[in-house]
Formats: sequence, C-alpha cells, structure tokens
Amino acid sequence: MSIEAILDASTIVALYTPEIHSGWVRSTIGKYRRFHILDLTFYEVANALWKKLLLKEVSGGEMDEALKGAWKFMDNLCLTHSYKEVRERSLETSLRYTLTIYDASYIALAENLSMNLITIDGDLHEKLRETPLSQLLLHPY
Repeated sequence: MSIEAILDASTIVALYTPEIHSGWVRSTIGKYRRFHILDLTFYEVANALWKKLLLKEVSGGEMDEALKGAWKFMDNLCLTHSYKEVRERSLETSLRYTLTIYDASYIALAENLSMNLITIDGDLHEKLRETPLSQLLLHPY
C-alpha cells in the first residue's frame, strides 16, 4: 500500500464534522502519511462548512473550529496541486463520464499521480462504479 493518497473535500470535511462515514475516514486516513489536494479544495471545504452552518447542522463556533482544523491539516499534511496540472484531463474526464468538473479534477489528479482518491462522495462512486476509473477510488460503499 502506498503511503500517499489524494483527498477530496468531502473527506476533509468528514474529519472535522460529524458525518456518517467520519469513522471510516479517520481509519482510512490513518493508514497514510502524506496527502495530495487541489488548490480548489480549500474553497470547497470552506463552502461545505458554510453550507452546514446555513442548514444549522453546525453552529458558528463549530464551523470556525472545523475550518481552522481543516486549514491546519491541509497546510501541514497536504501537498497542494494547481488546477493547471489537471485542467485538460479534468475536462475530458468530465465530458466522458458526466462528472462535475470538480469531481473530474480529483480523478484527473489521481490518474496523473497514479494514486488512490479517498472520498465519501456516494454520487461519484455510483457514476464510476462500472468504469475503469472505479479502481482509483477508496470509499466506504
């Protein structure tokens, strides 16, 4: 098993807020030493936490604490990759598999680095389940 993996925003959010798969995320991440993310991950994580605040799933203080923890995690344990590394491949992947550009960008990074993507995105898993790209995903489903 590799000591490195790619994380998407759903996985990082589950580290810092109660999610159905938070335990699985902690256990899985504990098997790795270094992580890779995209520059857009910072914004996706913040947006997901903001949405949880609006939906009253977390308080303002909980959102602040989760965001600070997530930023610290991303700053210290994650290597951040630029969208420039994946932009062409992410567009091709998005069109071929009917994925959002966001999801396709993580898949493109996984392909570029020949690494697994740790995700709890059930929709992404379902869309790729019958494709060769499914082997790139580590998920609880």
